[in-house]
Amino acid sequence: MNEEPILEQALRRVEAPEDLWRRVEQAVSQPPRPPARRAWIPVAAMAALAAGAFALAPPSAEPRAVALHRGWSERGAPLDLYSNDSREVRAFLGSRCGISLKFEAPGKTESTVKPPHIEGARRLGEGAAMVAFQVGPVPATLLVEAGPPVANKQVAAEIAGGFHVFSWHRGKATYTLVSADAQAARAACRLCHAA
Repeated sequence: MNEEPILEQALRRVEAPEDLWRRVEQAVSQPPRPPARRAWIPVAAMAALAAGAFALAPPSAEPRAVALHRGWSERGAPLDLYSNDSREVRAFLGSRCGISLKFEAPGKTESTVKPPHIEGARRLGEGAAMVAFQVGPVPATLLVEAGPPVANKQVAAEIAGGFHVFSWHRGKATYTLVSADAQAARAACRLCHAA
């Protein structure tokens, strides 16, 4: 098959439209248009920066125990068990959290602070729970977390987030007691320890 005639016909001279040169000159004489803006690019860039800042930000300075205490005492975060019966709370901690905690009956003391009154408990996962109670009108919480045995049994005291925080290790657990009032926090020790 001879393709030359087809090729000659496809490559033949053609007449340009009369207004072609006018359109070319008009396009050249106008200033170039700025490229179309893509409004999503700055938004995406800001979102990426915010996500990066969030990912690289240091963790909250507020300890977990303080955040949990604040959630219950100030915002009414729910408990898994509402009970003032120490046996029921102890059974809940053992069966639902894998924690063995012994509560003592409050003994007579010379303190003017009322003995602690259990409100209930919240499961925080296997081997972790929060016990909520009141010492008079002051709310207090005890965070108990199972872990490897620790030799140091000293009580560490600090103020974090405006709360008095006492933490210590005993056996295979870490205990953190939180209250807005230092005297109430000390009185809360009677929850588990006879006076």
